[in-house]
This record gives sequence, structure tokens and C-alpha cells, in this order.
Amino acid sequence: MEDISISERALDVHGLASWLGISTDKAYQLGNDPLFPSFRVGNRHRFWPSEVKAWTQQPRDAWKQSARSLGRKRKRDGDAPSQLRRMRS
Repeated sequence: MEDISISERALDVHGLASWLGISTDKAYQLGNDPLFPSFRVGNRHRFWPSEVKAWTQQPRDAWKQSARSLGRKRKRDGDAPSQLRRMRS
């Protein structure tokens, strides 16, 4: 964790949304994402601007499968060659 300066103020959801130019709904989603740098005060999300800025500047692998989709089970359409045979007949 980075050293937070004494003068830095934590942003709330509305402050984060206006700072990043996103909707408040998206800011709430980011606050609930375990990989996004946030913390809670009671039941309210708070964000350190320096940590959010560092998070946005991290290099990312564009081809990496998202954590959200890793938990999903793919629907299997069956055996493709047999489906092609059915389509031809």
C-alpha cells in the first residue's frame, strides 16, 4: 500500500464518478470490485485518489479472461460435426 499524504482527502462515490467521468452506478460497481482500490467507512465506499490513479496506470493484459467470466460455465452446444450433418440433411 502506498503512503497516503496527510493532505489527501478520500473521495466518496460521487466524487470518484465526477473525477473519472463515469456514472455513480459504475462507481458503486468499482467499489464492490475486490481488485479496485477502495475501502469502507461504515457502509459507504471511499477511494484514495493516489491509489485509484496508480491502479488506472497499471499495465493490463488485453487478452486475459476477466475474473467475472472465469466463474461462468459455458453452455456446450454439442458435437459440431454431428450438428453440421443435421443441417445438411
